[in-house]
Parts: sequence; structure tokens; C-alpha cells
Amino acid sequence: MAQPLGVALGQSVVVENKPGASGGIAAQAVARAKPDGYTLLLQYSGFQVITPHVTPTSGWDPIKDFAPVANVLSAPQVLDLLAYRADVDVPALMAQVCAAGAPVIVAGSLDTPERIRAACRAGAAGFTVGTAALDGRFSAARAGLAGQLAAIQAAAAGA
Repeated sequence: MAQPLGVALGQSVVVENKPGASGGIAAQAVARAKPDGYTLLLQYSGFQVITPHVTPTSGWDPIKDFAPVANVLSAPQVLDLLAYRADVDVPALMAQVCAAGAPVIVAGSLDTPERIRAACRAGAAGFTVGTAALDGRFSAARAGLAGQLAAIQAAAAGA
């Protein structure tokens, strides 16, 4: 990454990987760096959105400590369906989110064939079932995880 970026910028670029805390150490280092325009952080935007809510003592603020420079990539977004626990029209919500244009992975509370089919019909690029398959939540022709996965595939195919 350093070489092509250096060519594009017309100057040398040094990449310093700072692993740890799922990117938190790198974010903290950049947040504390002198704001001279020479220190950049390449990080998935979801990290910047979620981390302050789950780790309020992270030592940085995504709004105050960083300024967006460029979008480097687009990735699927995740819709976590805790909505199934709320009094909302979940299939309509999924359809609305999926219609926004970006690929959407639906996660959470997909523990019935009906919910899997609803996610597929809404246009989800994919879905997760969490521990539902391990818990044997799907009616399957054969026992075990292989049977559960076959039942999940059949539900998705029937959408």
C-alpha cells in the first residue's frame, strides 16, 4: 500500500501497523498524534461507529479526533434483527434496508425457516443464524449439524 500511495501523493509513505485491541491501539495512536496531515488511519468505518458505544473508555472520539479523507472500499452492511423482539414489521424493515443499494447481511434472530425466507425475499446478500443451528431449531430430516445446515439451505432456496 505504501508504494502506490507514495506515487499518488508524490512523496514517501511509511506504513506502521499497530495491532491490538481490534484496531483500538492504532486508533488511539492516531488520535493522539500531532494533527499535521501526515498521520493517517485506514480502518473499517463500522469500527469507528460501534467502538465508542461498546468501549466508552477507548481514549478517542470518532467525531472529535478524526476527519474522513477518502472511502477506500465498500463492504456489506449488517442489519442485526433485534427488531424481531420489537413491535415492528420486520420483513418491511429488511426490504427497506436492502433497497438502499448496498449489500446487506441480515443477522440475529433468524431461527425459523420463515425468517430465513423473509430475509431472502427482502434481498439480503446473506444471513447468519447464530446458534440456532447448534440448538437444533430447524426441523431436519437427519440429526446433527449437517441436518440443520441442510434445513437452512432448503429454507433459503424456498424463498
